[in-house]
Amino acid sequence: MEKISYTIPKENLDFPIIKKLINVFKTKEIWLSFDSISKNEVKKIKTDKIFINKDKFYMKLKKNQFYYVISQILELNYNFCLFSLKKEYNSVTKEMINDKEILYKINFDNSKGKLNINFDLEKFNKITTQVKLDNIIKEINTRDKQRKQISNGMVILFIVTVLTFFIAGNIISEISINTEYMWSMWLWLPIPILSIILGYKYQKMKVKCKKNIIGGYIVAFMLLLFGFYTFIFPNENYQEIFKLEGIINVPLPNDGIYTITKWNDKALKCNTLHDVYFKEHEELEREIENSKTWVKSNSFNSNVETLISPLITCSDEENCYYSVYIKETDLYNTLPTENGLYHIYTMVYNQDIHRLKIVEYNYSYDV
Repeated sequence: MEKISYTIPKENLDFPIIKKLINVFKTKEIWLSFDSISKNEVKKIKTDKIFINKDKFYMKLKKNQFYYVISQILELNYNFCLFSLKKEYNSVTKEMINDKEILYKINFDNSKGKLNINFDLEKFNKITTQVKLDNIIKEINTRDKQRKQISNGMVILFIVTVLTFFIAGNIISEISINTEYMWSMWLWLPIPILSIILGYKYQKMKVKCKKNIIGGYIVAFMLLLFGFYTFIFPNENYQEIFKLEGIINVPLPNDGIYTITKWNDKALKCNTLHDVYFKEHEELEREIENSKTWVKSNSFNSNVETLISPLITCSDEENCYYSVYIKETDLYNTLPTENGLYHIYTMVYNQDIHRLKIVEYNYSYDV
């Protein structure tokens, strides 16, 4: 028999292509054979009859079985052979598997992605058949180029999807340090949703885009979650911060953004976190600089600094002022002299971002 060989990446070999290859020869009966595998693996192939001959498995495929069985074989990544015979056989015999009885063979080596097609010159016009086969292979190659282009596009989309969360967060932080505009993170949801939809679509074309689906779900979840912060942690009435003005011990500006968060975390030394961003800050900062109760962070008493919650401490590079007030002693920046339970206010003002944080908590102190 005349032999033609093509190398086809296995991801390009699917049921429609196999159907086109078989239709080139226009034969009624189709046999399928595949290499020796375990009985457990054979059970995965759901069909009514399987013949075994010399460690090879054979199936005679009916038209209503063809799609389902071939799809299973492709999914299980087996080497297989499709062939048609000159006459009808109902079982596997030596005569049947003789090359003289075979009109054509389509062999596929899964490990090498290589497709061999053998056909009987007496039964098929070589030129016509060759042209038809070449057209199918041309279609496969075109599809392969498209798949590579799609794959590259999906990689770019994956990167954009991951960056979406950080870009959205950065833009919001530039607008406001508060939760007021966190809802706008939802405006970025179309990007991860597109990544998920296209991921499922192109996965069916055997494009490797599982990362787009997983990444899309994670980023979409994060955008949804942080978007709800506007409603979970709404801004407080700014006027409420004036209740703490006496403890802050400097006059506060008339305008700003104020939030309050309940933590109740002993390890973080925090029951309540007050967070204030001031729009007008020049006068406030002059007052803090000249205040006796506010001390530059790099000059602050290291013993008293242990009372400051790690939630609000500044790095060495930041321009900050500290103040610690203990309600029971009515003193600033001074450790208690007796054992007891104390209500403590630890305060940090960051001049770089014009932000005041106050943490209040109850603390059992031992001298």
